Amino acid sequence: MPGDVDGEVCCSRPLMGEWTLYFDGSATVTRGGVGVVLLPPEAERAYEEVVSMAFKLDFQCTNNQTEYEALILGLNTAKIIGVTELCIIGDFNLVVKQTNGEFA
Repeated sequence: MPGDVDGEVCCSRPLMGEWTLYFDGSATVTRGGVGVVLLPPEAERAYEEVVSMAFKLDFQCTNNQTEYEALILGLNTAKIIGVTELCIIGDFNLVVKQTNGEFA
């Protein structure tokens, strides 16, 4: 079950067979950046299978926008590589709770 841990961190325990998506974003006055890590299920995990990406956003954006960009990039990547079960972990309550349908 999702829950608050240490402030705004929202997470859940991955089920057997689920991939795990970690995402984060950050903004400055002129641009932002995002990071995404996709981990295969624990039983199948090998260093070579971990997908780790970082992107510069070359446009002015808010912290909220960078978090959404990170989540979208992570979800698109998961879809491209054929992930069918995914546990999503982020540190921004708004994005996680909106994704879960808890917030409008």
